[in-house]
Amino acid sequence: LRRYTSLNHLAQAARAVLQNTHQINQMLADLNRVDFTNVQEQASWVCGCPDSAVSELEKSFKGTLEQQQGLEGWASWLKAVVDNQLAPFEDKPEFPKHAKKFLLNWSFYCSMVIRDLTLRSAASFWQLPSH
Repeated sequence: LRRYTSLNHLAQAARAVLQNTHQINQMLADLNRVDFTNVQEQASWVCGCPDSAVSELEKSFKGTLEQQQGLEGWASWLKAVVDNQLAPFEDKPEFPKHAKKFLLNWSFYCSMVIRDLTLRSAASFWQLPSH
């Protein structure tokens, strides 16, 4: 019940942000200031992530943000990213290993982007609703 409640609160906060054009534009401006070359280099070095995969993820994320997708659109985007990364291992015994690796790489990549946003005092961080 606690997990469900937490997810519900997170979804409500995300929906509020995703419906606010000003916040979406601020997020895009903040993301455009991120040093993605550095993030990409570190992801490549630490995770062994191919540069093309990291670059494609960045473009896809920004594109989805520019389209001002709702919460359901973002859920579909995320599902497509996961499916695309794990499709080669579907129904194979090594699927759990690759799923764990993907999750670890995703967490690292996200933490690098958030770190850069924090160091640049991204305005969109301070506009998030608190529920």
